[in-house]
Amino acid sequence: MQSLLNKEIISTEDIVNLINNNISESLTLVFKEGSEISVTEEKKILKLIISLSALANTKGGVLIYGINAKRKKASQLSLINDKTINEESLFYLVNNNIFRNIKNIKIQLIEFDQNQSIIVFIIPESIDAPHMASDGRYYKHQQFKDVLMEEHEVRMYYNKSSITEIEFLGIVNTAGVPTLSDGRFLVLNFYPKFMIRNTGNTIEHFYKIELFIPSSLHDSMFQPLHNYFNRLSDIYSVFSIPNRVPLFQQEIATVVEAKLTVTAENFNEFINRELIVKIYYTNGVKEHLINLSQTFFYNNKKINFNDFLDLNQLQSR
Repeated sequence: MQSLLNKEIISTEDIVNLINNNISESLTLVFKEGSEISVTEEKKILKLIISLSALANTKGGVLIYGINAKRKKASQLSLINDKTINEESLFYLVNNNIFRNIKNIKIQLIEFDQNQSIIVFIIPESIDAPHMASDGRYYKHQQFKDVLMEEHEVRMYYNKSSITEIEFLGIVNTAGVPTLSDGRFLVLNFYPKFMIRNTGNTIEHFYKIELFIPSSLHDSMFQPLHNYFNRLSDIYSVFSIPNRVPLFQQEIATVVEAKLTVTAENFNEFINRELIVKIYYTNGVKEHLINLSQTFFYNNKKINFNDFLDLNQLQSR
């Protein structure tokens, strides 16, 4: 089922495979006969709108008109014969009968011959839920049926839509900058930038990032980060970086730039330790562990101990 959700184009072969394999309906897959869809009959339009809004309010999914299901399993084709049904007319109905609109919904007409077709709706799980159907009610998909949502469920969705969600987006600048001697590293410096994004539906005004760096790898002379030094915690130097400006919906922010210094003397720390990133924000706390040796490279290759020149060997020359 996941493959259908991720496909840009669903083929006739995909539909036939559903039937040949007797695929079952589920929370995210619904089959309906071709005769059940219309762009002119009010009862059928309302049933379509209810099904789409229910899926969007639950986990998203795929709704297919043109397959007959027996005992909740795809059994045989039950194609659409109405030529007035097309993607354009369906998009018009969906956008004018579901409130708020379902973003990124996909509608695909699959022709089996000149007169018969199948309609596939791919509905994402919506961050804008709950979606109200044109009858003024809210629905969810449960136990193979579209059922009315309880009042507390609708209220919960509205409360959820007004909270922020901060995610750790990743690190950029993970390539090493070396100081070389005889083709080997004396020092390998990294200047990573740590990035986050607000994936919620509202502006985040207050957040803070704590960055835990193994003290042996931290360059204490690197002022841009050291200004945020907060404390020592076991083998870590901990830096606390508050937000300077609000983070808007879907906005990406570079929190801070660090400097890591790797030598032969601290290479074991580099191999065996992790960076820790903690995000404190209105809706909670998140923690991310970053394996150093799996994240930082030189010339797109992992770093080995033999790449370094031992300073003790250099001094004995």
